[in-house]
Amino acid sequence: MNQAPDDPSLLGTVLPRLLLAVPESFENWPGLSNALSVTYGAHFTVPSRAGLRSYSLVLDIPQYSLLRLLKDAERGQLDAMVAMLGARFVQEICLGSECVYNHVPTAVLEPQPPYEDVSTAELKTLLQRHKVQVLLLTSTDTERKALHLRMAPLAGRKGLVEGAIHRVTYRLGRLGRYPVAHVESTAGSQARHGAALTIHDALNELEPKVVLSVGIAFGLDPKKQRLGDVIIAESVTPYELQRVDMKVTHRAQPILCGSLLSERFRTRRADWRFARGEEFVNVFQGVMLSGEKLVDSKEFLGRLIEAFPQAVAGEMEGAGLYAATARQSVEVLLVKALCDWGDGSKTDRVQAFAAQAAVSLVEHVLNKKDVLAPLIVDDVEREPRAEPPPANGPAVQQPPTSIITDLLSIFESGEERHSWSEADDLVAFYLYRFGAALLPFDLDTIAERRGIKPGSMRMRISNFKALAGKGKLGNIAKQSKEVFERYKDTPEPELRNLAFPELVR
Repeated sequence: MNQAPDDPSLLGTVLPRLLLAVPESFENWPGLSNALSVTYGAHFTVPSRAGLRSYSLVLDIPQYSLLRLLKDAERGQLDAMVAMLGARFVQEICLGSECVYNHVPTAVLEPQPPYEDVSTAELKTLLQRHKVQVLLLTSTDTERKALHLRMAPLAGRKGLVEGAIHRVTYRLGRLGRYPVAHVESTAGSQARHGAALTIHDALNELEPKVVLSVGIAFGLDPKKQRLGDVIIAESVTPYELQRVDMKVTHRAQPILCGSLLSERFRTRRADWRFARGEEFVNVFQGVMLSGEKLVDSKEFLGRLIEAFPQAVAGEMEGAGLYAATARQSVEVLLVKALCDWGDGSKTDRVQAFAAQAAVSLVEHVLNKKDVLAPLIVDDVEREPRAEPPPANGPAVQQPPTSIITDLLSIFESGEERHSWSEADDLVAFYLYRFGAALLPFDLDTIAERRGIKPGSMRMRISNFKALAGKGKLGNIAKQSKEVFERYKDTPEPELRNLAFPELVR
């Protein structure tokens, strides 16, 4: 039961707006009204439709109950309550124009990839052989795990390569189309293992052309931003440089990011999508504040916002990173997603999702062909140019049609030796209907994580196209036909939940 406090100043009511995600067939408004009334003393009138599968409810709730409502939302108890009543989850709660809570899907950072320990000599050989010119920086365990989950082994390796050169440990792999080296600092810029010295040493050893810092940050504007949104640091302003007398005067100058990386992440992100419940993560490009403080104080945050009204977010490593690269012939960019507001309400609820969102955007841009070519950085998937045939030389012979037919029949007959389960078919059917745009993984990664060859997954998707009358393939499995008939009319969010229960709450 919801018991009123003794303090009469808390007996007034407030009117937060609750955005509720529901199935299209949801009708249990009486049950929801009763549950909110009994649990929080809250009431609402007629809900208004906000989307195909969402409704907006204006709650009339006692002030003393609002804090409990928000705490229950943070802990997942509010979602559990509405789910028991047939709804899906609470997308967000707004008080006036400010968002005070927003939903993020549960992020999975396990299992981590295998690692191959190598000597310093072998590490240097691999760096040279694969022409590693992209350096990545993280500073927390969550950031590292989110990054390694998306990195693929280099050609010929079974896991990410791990080794040390002098003071720094490197992990080598591939992100997008590029071989990359990852280094990890402690939080902040100034400590002995902080970002400034870590990057300084890595620059001297690797001489990379590109340095990217990827991870999490705190937001500054809950009216426009939502937790999980990604920030691209067009510039970094160190807020620690001050003159302190009768007042505080900030003296730092902003440090610009690399010009090419700024353009690439501004223009090549247009087709990037990262699902956050019933909506997608947004991207902001602007001024990032950076300092040594782990900010979790509403008073201190207010002073930062007053001093730097143009800033969009804040974090701890960017000042050292941008300063260390300022005098080098290297492009630098910081890409971090919002995990809290730095206002005294810090939790780790959003950290894993935010780290995955930032990594996903970086991977998306690095998947573009020749996106770093002006920096003379080769991508690993570049196809060799065909040599022109000699004058009056013989025509290039094509494989006989029978060979192509035989290869196709191998895929169709299942000779790739994967035993397809109904869960596998459900994943393939989801990818046929909606693609991978709403997922944090691309098709190849989804296939590999299920032990399926990407080519086999694409062939299974072609089977579903054929069942829909959009292609011609024979030997379609009975199980695939059953999955097609059972789920052909299932809405996207529900099918996503069924196909990928480990990714979406």
